[in-house]
Amino acid sequence: MGHLTELTFTECKLGKTKCEEVKTLSLGDISFTKIGALEASAKSNGGTKVKVKCGALIDCTYGGEPLLKAHSSESGETKLLATKTTVLTELGEKFICPDTSEWDATYPASGTMWIES
Repeated sequence: MGHLTELTFTECKLGKTKCEEVKTLSLGDISFTKIGALEASAKSNGGTKVKVKCGALIDCTYGGEPLLKAHSSESGETKLLATKTTVLTELGEKFICPDTSEWDATYPASGTMWIES
């Protein structure tokens, strides 16, 4: 089990529209399940919520229980990878905010964490 201490977003876009605000509202926990040598699945407990504002219309809050992959190097450097990872709309006008959204990202884990082989 791990706890998120910070989650930041940079260079966010919706198609070609730059998102002027992507703000973390709350942080949750992540549970890890080993799936291979130096690899694990990382599942959010649903406590993390993110507000996204893009262009004049999109002002939505997302959450849910996304599933990411965790890769660890032999030195203990671990990164969480989101590849077409789905999150759910929590708040916002359902006509404008899609029920689900996908994102691609790489997050470095702070400190040292090993996924033992």
